[in-house]
Amino acid sequence: MNPLKVAARRVGLRREHVRSARVMVVRRALSNWPRRRPPAVAGRILCYHGVGTPAWGYNDITPAQLRRQLELAMRR
Repeated sequence: MNPLKVAARRVGLRREHVRSARVMVVRRALSNWPRRRPPAVAGRILCYHGVGTPAWGYNDITPAQLRRQLELAMRR
């Protein structure tokens, strides 16, 4: 028997595992090939759970922090 198959069985790999991994690799490769044009400049998405509501917990920022972050994003 093929030594690779023996090793794969020892660690518990099955045909389904290998097939799924191969499909993911092929999809990833095809999504990047061929690259006919340079990728578009990525934008920024800012998401906030709360602004000025400290009772909501640790995901809250102050209005001053929000202003600084928005100004920084606009400059970049």
